[in-house]
Amino acid sequence: MKSFNMKIPRKLLILTILVSSLPSFAQDAGTNAMTPFQQAMSDYQQYFMDWKNTPSQAAAEKTEAAREKIIKMAMAMDQAPPVPEAARKHFVAGATLFKEAKNAKDYLETEAEFSDACRLAPWWPEARYNLAMVYVFAADYDSSIQDFDSAVNFYRDALYTLKIYQSYKLSDADARTVQDKIYELEAKQQKVAGAKAEQQKATAEVERKKREYQEKIGFLAGEWNFATTVHCNCTLDGQTPWHGVDVITITDKTILITAKGESRPILKGMIQGDDFASIKWVVPGAAYANDPNFPEIPDFPVKVTLDRNGSRFAFERPSRRLGTGWNTGMLHSDELTR
Repeated sequence: MKSFNMKIPRKLLILTILVSSLPSFAQDAGTNAMTPFQQAMSDYQQYFMDWKNTPSQAAAEKTEAAREKIIKMAMAMDQAPPVPEAARKHFVAGATLFKEAKNAKDYLETEAEFSDACRLAPWWPEARYNLAMVYVFAADYDSSIQDFDSAVNFYRDALYTLKIYQSYKLSDADARTVQDKIYELEAKQQKVAGAKAEQQKATAEVERKKREYQEKIGFLAGEWNFATTVHCNCTLDGQTPWHGVDVITITDKTILITAKGESRPILKGMIQGDDFASIKWVVPGAAYANDPNFPEIPDFPVKVTLDRNGSRFAFERPSRRLGTGWNTGMLHSDELTR
């Protein structure tokens, strides 16, 4: 009996294809019945499509069992079954695409071609080996750009495919080469998995800090409805003549409150610590543009009351009088709500 022993390609994508003249796919002479091998292939193709259309663990296991059956049947033959022309076409296309692959998308196109070659000829070692090597190159590429999640998955697929390759009849030397390659990939996979874990830890810490900042200060940003009540010894006393929308913006350690659609700030805050209680608030004394009646004056410190749930924001500020000072005899009570 001839040994079904196919040499491992020493370089990726060697287009060496074993050609057999045995009509292994032929039906039994004089009948329409399928041969056992042909029936096994038909079952495998059906199981494969069922799994692709409706993925599940049970469907995957059924497909794997059918593939293993075909490989065992092929190895029991005197000579390997012929490779279908469609499988050859995908194999050559995969080799061609691989030569031009430059990114993950390119590798996925290459993967699709070799996967089809393996599906159409499950007993074909070269197609299986080259598919494994595509995963290896893709994993190395992604790990080099720190796409650790993708790299871990590619190494996993490479190991899985190489372990299928081990199910073929191999020489002792080839079996040793493949097993050593598996050890190498396991080491790479472990290293990348560790890097992925560190990356996830760092990302989680960044997200934690974002959430903490949002809870302590960031929640202030955005639009608030405002109402301004006047307190003075005048006819406006106790009235609330102004309503509208204020916008709070945060830039680094500075917070500005402005009326929507305007640029001149109503209130300015300086963040001293890590939460809203540390903010020092002032009414800006900036000069009015092109108006000599309102030159720049010192900022006026004010106290802000903020509900813990962040739904009510209130402060009291003096009016700006003509000249160089603040009019504390006319106060504006601003209440911002959401």
